[in-house]
Amino acid sequence: MIEQVVRPFFQVHLFDALARHCRRWHLTPNHLTALSLVLGVMVPIMLSLERPILACLLLWMSGLADVLDGSVARLTQSHSDWGAFFDNVSDRIVEFSVLFGLLLVAPAERAVMCFGMGFSVAICVTTFLLAGMFTQNRSHKSFHYSPGLMERAEAFIFFSAMMVFQSVFDWLALAFIVLTLYTAFARMMSFKNQSLSV
Repeated sequence: MIEQVVRPFFQVHLFDALARHCRRWHLTPNHLTALSLVLGVMVPIMLSLERPILACLLLWMSGLADVLDGSVARLTQSHSDWGAFFDNVSDRIVEFSVLFGLLLVAPAERAVMCFGMGFSVAICVTTFLLAGMFTQNRSHKSFHYSPGLMERAEAFIFFSAMMVFQSVFDWLALAFIVLTLYTAFARMMSFKNQSLSV
C-alpha cells in the first residue's frame, strides 16, 4: 500500500538514478537479487549478536537492492523468467530469515508469534502468486501485481519496529498477523469476485 503511494516519486528521483549507476558498474538484475539475498540472510546474524540497528540497516539495504534489480531490468530491457523466479525465491528467503532472527532473540517467548507470522506470510504470498498466475498482466512487473494492505514495505516497517522496540514485540507481531491475513483474505475475495464476473 505504501509502495503504491511513494514508489512513483522515489522511482523517478532515486531508483532510476541508482539503476543507471548500477548499469555503469556492470551490475545485472541477478547480481542485485543475489546482493539482496546476502544482505537479508545477514539480518538474523546481527540479531543474534544483539545488533538490532545494524540488522535494520541490512534489512533496508536488502530491500533497496531488491527494488533496484527490477529497475535495472527495465532500464536494460533484460527481463527474464529466471530473474523473476530468482527474485521471488530470494524475497521469501529474506523474509523467513528475518522471522528466524526475530525468533532467535527469545525462542521460548516468541515461538508462537513467529510461527503465526510465518503462517500469515505463507498464506498471503500464496494468494499473491496465485492471483498473479491467473490474472492477465498489465503492469511493468514480470507478472500481474495484486496490491494489498500489507506488502513488502509494510512488512519491513513492522520487522524493523520488532527489532528495535522489543518490549512490544507481541503486540507488533499480533498486528502483523492480523493485517497480513486480512490482506490475504481481501485478495482472495477480490479474485473470486473478478473470476465470477468474467
